[in-house]
Amino acid sequence: MGCRKTTSPTLGDAFIFYKGRESVKIIRISVENAISIMATPYDVEVELVTAKGDLIWTRAIGKGEFVRRKNVVGLMGNFFQENVK
Repeated sequence: MGCRKTTSPTLGDAFIFYKGRESVKIIRISVENAISIMATPYDVEVELVTAKGDLIWTRAIGKGEFVRRKNVVGLMGNFFQENVK
């Protein structure tokens, strides 16, 4: 998507890559639920702005990583570029 493979944005920085209020809202709620006590995994389609400024549709799948079911230690997931939306 135009970033180095070693790019690891902070959670707050990651939201700037999403396009439009709806995509930001969808991914923000999904991530918040994944790292909350609910530990809800997510599988959503959202519009993303690449580092080069291109608009693409992506599928984001993720879940929170917990220690002893109560302490969040990370967020694991994958992004897939959708061909056509």
